[in-house]
This record gives sequence, structure tokens and C-alpha cells, in this order.
Amino acid sequence: MTRTLSAPPATASGCLAGSPQPVLPGADDDALLLRPWERADEAAFLHARGQR
Repeated sequence: MTRTLSAPPATASGCLAGSPQPVLPGADDDALLLRPWERADEAAFLHARGQR
């Protein structure tokens, strides 16, 4: 889905791209990686919402 913003974003697109992504410590050695949505996430998102 593409959406046109009615107001400019607070930060310019891509200005944080070179920064490390936040990591939440997990119960084990594994951690959750927070990252921007990707087109490949669409099917899992829709499935979780019960739309596929």
C-alpha cells in the first residue's frame, strides 16, 4: 500500500538508515530485532489479522 502524506515526516526518509537497529534482549541468547516493514512481511501480517 502506498500512502501520500498530507504533512512532511518529522525526519527525512533514510536519515537513520546508517544507525544500528534497536535490539531487545531475549530470554536466551536470541534477541528480537526491530526493523522496518518489508514487502515480504505482507503475507504474515495479513495472516495474523485473519485476512489470508
